[in-house]
Amino acid sequence: MSFGCLIREVKNVLGRPDSVKTYSDEIWLSFFDAGIDCCFGKTQKTLTALNFFRDGVSGHTQAQVITQDGLSPGVPKIVVLQRLGDPSQSDAAWVDRDGKWHWSWIKYPSGIAFEFGHDGKADVMTLYSNESS
Repeated sequence: MSFGCLIREVKNVLGRPDSVKTYSDEIWLSFFDAGIDCCFGKTQKTLTALNFFRDGVSGHTQAQVITQDGLSPGVPKIVVLQRLGDPSQSDAAWVDRDGKWHWSWIKYPSGIAFEFGHDGKADVMTLYSNESS
């Protein structure tokens, strides 16, 4: 499975998704037991991003994935910064007017991003195609 593969190819690897959500320009397949969400462009239906979840986040179990830098969902933000350096983009956590809390996040041009929970650990680790950034 690699960026650019088709929905049917992802289903051949991960099985039937637990959830499918369609937005104006994206289709997201969720595989809760694997701890993975897959993003496809709506027009070409090719894989553009993978979200790997920490246990209990958005109904997912812990994704069993680790990068060559030793990073995975649940890693503290300070460890990400020590291993990858300063991100190219970031934003602090915030609460909207309805009281909904939004993750802080950091993104790197190499194709990896992280969203951090209240405890400063990565709730979501995203790998994305540089063509989709």
